[in-house]
Amino acid sequence: LKIKKTDAERAELQPTDRYTATYKGRQGVIALGDYSPNFSELSLYDLYQLRGITLDLQSGKLNEGHTRLVGVWGQTRRPVEANATSLIAGSGLPTFGQSLYGARWEFGGPWFQMGLNNVTVNDDSASVSNPGTQVARYNYVNTADVRIGLPAGIKLSGEAGLDLYSDPTPLLGSSLGNAYHAGLDWNFKPTDTKLSFDWKDLGGSFGLLPGGYTTVANPGLVPDYRGYEAKIGRASCRERV
Repeated sequence: LKIKKTDAERAELQPTDRYTATYKGRQGVIALGDYSPNFSELSLYDLYQLRGITLDLQSGKLNEGHTRLVGVWGQTRRPVEANATSLIAGSGLPTFGQSLYGARWEFGGPWFQMGLNNVTVNDDSASVSNPGTQVARYNYVNTADVRIGLPAGIKLSGEAGLDLYSDPTPLLGSSLGNAYHAGLDWNFKPTDTKLSFDWKDLGGSFGLLPGGYTTVANPGLVPDYRGYEAKIGRASCRERV
């Protein structure tokens, strides 16, 4: 049980207090309160605000042969009325309540792992009395990821996904996108050298609707990004250079 209580908590702002109750056992984790699991980079990842329930069921150790089912449901944003927002934050705009639900199914072992992810994030249009020009939005994400271990310290990883991001405006207010990333990690132990390479393309489309990949459940993912990142490091005198 973890509780973080501050004097910054205000009903007219997003929560700053944190309450978490977790149970961990051989078969997995049950969590209530402010707890956000990570599914994958293109689905649910590094989401700070999620208050709800998480069930993480595991048939074995994650670094050995196992299957895993993770389910999550909760609130990612609480509703704030326009008048309260204007007094506190100065924006004058309301904030819809927002909820998330998702699931991940995973199987694998030391040398291979695959996961299937489904995440939906919805704004609640009825959560504020006067939305003004604000429009409730909907985000649906479906991805598959894989990791493969090879001899000589080489690990391959990849993920592909599609998303639907829409509002009530037919067609003009919706986008349908796809994305993928592929990575390589090499730990060359004879020289204690590590190399990592990751290629991303987050700007895919299907031609019928506006494209560009969007996942509300990973706020740190840069939209419409296409490119690669590479790192190399070597241990020298017990120091990383």
